[in-house]
Amino acid sequence: MRRIAIFPALSLLLAGACSQRPPLARVGDIALLSAYAHPSAGDAGAAYFRLKNLGTVADSLVAAQGPDSSSAMIMGTSNGHMTMADAVVLPPGQTVDMIPGAMHVMFSGLTQDYAIGDTLRVTLRFARAGELRVAAPVVPYGEMPE
Repeated sequence: MRRIAIFPALSLLLAGACSQRPPLARVGDIALLSAYAHPSAGDAGAAYFRLKNLGTVADSLVAAQGPDSSSAMIMGTSNGHMTMADAVVLPPGQTVDMIPGAMHVMFSGLTQDYAIGDTLRVTLRFARAGELRVAAPVVPYGEMPE
C-alpha cells in the first residue's frame, strides 16, 4: 500500500520537474531563460533577456557586446525616459526580465541591419559569473518568446 501512495506523489514531482524548461545557456550561477531582439531601426537596435540567478550570492550584468555594433549599453527607464544603467543586479534565487519599455541592452552604431528571422550574437558579462555568449532570435515587434 505504501508504494501506491508514494507513486502519485513521485509522479507529480517528476511532472513538475519536466515542465520546467532547461536554460538556453548558463555561466556560473547565471541561467539564460530567454533571449530575443526586435528588428533594428537605422543604426540602432535592442535585445532582451530573461536571466535567473541560481546561486546564493547576488551577481550583476555589467556589460554587453553586440553584433558589429560600435557600442552596447545597458539601458533602463526612469520617469518614462531611457537612461543608461551601470549594471543589472541579479539577486540570489531571483529572475530578472529585461523587456521592451524597461531594462534592455541597446546597440548603437550598427553597420548592418538585422531583420525578423536573423539571429544576433551577443556576449553578456557578469561581475561574478563571467561571460555568456547568447544567440538572440529577431522576432516581430510585440512578440516576446518564452
